[in-house]
Amino acid sequence: MRLSLVTIACITYGLGLAGAANSTANENVHVYPGLQLQDIFGRDDVVNASCLDVGSVLPKDQCSFVESNCEEYRLGIVDHFKMYYCISETPLVRNFIMFPITLLLLVLLFISLGIVAGECLCPNLSAISHFLGIPDNVSGMTLLAFGNDSPDIMSTYTSFKTDNASLAVGELIGAAFFVTCFVIGLISIIHPFSLLPGTNDDEVDTDLDDVDDIHHFTVANAKLVFFRDVAFFLLTIVLLVGFLGYGRLTKPMLWFLVFLHIVYTLLIISWQLASSKRRKEIETRIRIRNLYDDDTPLHFGGEGLEFENEYTFNPAILNNIEFGSILNGLTKNQTIKFRLSNLPSYSDTAQQYETRLTDENDEGSSDNREDEEDVGIEDVEDGLLKKAFNFVAKPIMLVVQYTVPKMTIDHYDTEYRFTFTELSSLVSSVILSQFIIIHAFMPDATILSRVLFFLISMLLALITYNNMILSGHQSNFLKLVLSTVGFITSIAWIAMIAEELINDLKFISVLTQLSEAILGLTVFAIGNSVGDLISDMVIAKLGYPLMALAACLGGPLMNMLMGIGVNGLIVGGGIKISMSLSLYLSCVFVLFNLLFMVLYIPHNNWKFDRFTGSIMIGTWCFGTLINILTELKGRGG
Repeated sequence: MRLSLVTIACITYGLGLAGAANSTANENVHVYPGLQLQDIFGRDDVVNASCLDVGSVLPKDQCSFVESNCEEYRLGIVDHFKMYYCISETPLVRNFIMFPITLLLLVLLFISLGIVAGECLCPNLSAISHFLGIPDNVSGMTLLAFGNDSPDIMSTYTSFKTDNASLAVGELIGAAFFVTCFVIGLISIIHPFSLLPGTNDDEVDTDLDDVDDIHHFTVANAKLVFFRDVAFFLLTIVLLVGFLGYGRLTKPMLWFLVFLHIVYTLLIISWQLASSKRRKEIETRIRIRNLYDDDTPLHFGGEGLEFENEYTFNPAILNNIEFGSILNGLTKNQTIKFRLSNLPSYSDTAQQYETRLTDENDEGSSDNREDEEDVGIEDVEDGLLKKAFNFVAKPIMLVVQYTVPKMTIDHYDTEYRFTFTELSSLVSSVILSQFIIIHAFMPDATILSRVLFFLISMLLALITYNNMILSGHQSNFLKLVLSTVGFITSIAWIAMIAEELINDLKFISVLTQLSEAILGLTVFAIGNSVGDLISDMVIAKLGYPLMALAACLGGPLMNMLMGIGVNGLIVGGGIKISMSLSLYLSCVFVLFNLLFMVLYIPHNNWKFDRFTGSIMIGTWCFGTLINILTELKGRGG
């Protein structure tokens, strides 16, 4: 994760230096000593000068120029233009001090997005879903999916609201490109896996006996699920290319995107229900048949299959799709213990698992293995980079902890004993959350409204302290209220951070003379996808590659359909999109990668192996290089 952030910073810094060099070249060509702004643009054109022309202005005049012409590019709290152009006129100070500070802020914003989503939004949403009794498959496809994808969704909303639609669309397409190519490819290299349960290197025998009905059903279902998800992804990309090529996202188009995601969600839920029902019918038939033949064993998924029937690990690793578990992963000697054992002839829990903890490298070895094995998360050696990451991330965690109320599932249905630190952070967050909500959603609130919010927050804090400590009987309803406040505050934080992120990227766009689309496809997309990369890798290494694959396909699909559709409808529709060549090329590469999976994976016996991963990563690297070269060539022209 830290390596990915450093890579983002290095790429952006290189583009920044190239942009600065280009600006210097422009100065040497177009600007002469002693000229004023009027002499550069002509008296009639000064008012119409664009912020993008700042590179053609003398260094001593650039400060006043950006103050007059770059107001539309300032969105957040930090004024990057004044910080870069007004503090110093020296290129050395600007390029090697001020611009690295801008990159550092960019990295901090990406980390902050992940921490808020992972440590606050997802746990609160999970607790709300648990309290309301929403089924896991429904909450996973709605509430928790929204929580995991909230940074992308809120970033898209901020971009649409501030007329930066190309940046948002570029980020969504770029994230889909990165996740479906690079992340899936990396998982395939690190942990090769098969889509079919109970298969490794041998061909799947499709001519199964009656006793293998469940295995046959599971194999067929796995194939259909794969084709279903990839087909919806292909349809989404084709629709987006057609809609974006029109140049404007109309309300009917936006409604159709939302409708398509609703259809996809309902299809998944109904598919799961039908699949579960069909499996139970097969199991019942086999049970009845075996009542008359006790010598016939039951085979549920192939010979030699191993199921995880006893395990202990931190659920946050699977529930948290962003940065929350990364800090825990920095701790030395952290292990996840699984008890592995061969099932008897029948097990009711076999159907609960999407994949099996099988190790292809252990085939042919002795079957007498130990019952308990330690599956360790790879520890990162102590170093300067690790210490720097801890130094940066932990203060952010502290700020979030004392401003966002958090109630997890563990707090419900029990008399939870709060430590002093937990209680102080909970009460403080109840009081301070009002300021975050007001700043994000009600910046023009009246004094009366602010006083009312303050009184409500103080009353809620008092009730919280009394109920959690003094009453002796903790209220689940109060915990639900706190989870709801925490959810709203998390959304407020994410909205504020997303606005600052857009603000930073807008400045980089002006400085480097790169389009918003290419920044969205590269820096913005990779930065917002680092959390997905880490979490999916951890899930795959824990033995759940199919779950990681589902996340790689489902997450970007929701972002593109709901991110564009819902946010576009909220801002009123009629969104103008400037489709650059790089956006078209990215869509083409995504389509190529999806078609590669559809055609090659069945031919490869339904396996994602290291060769497959290498092809997919190579596709992303080649496509990204082509996009950057196309952008640089267009700028040079």
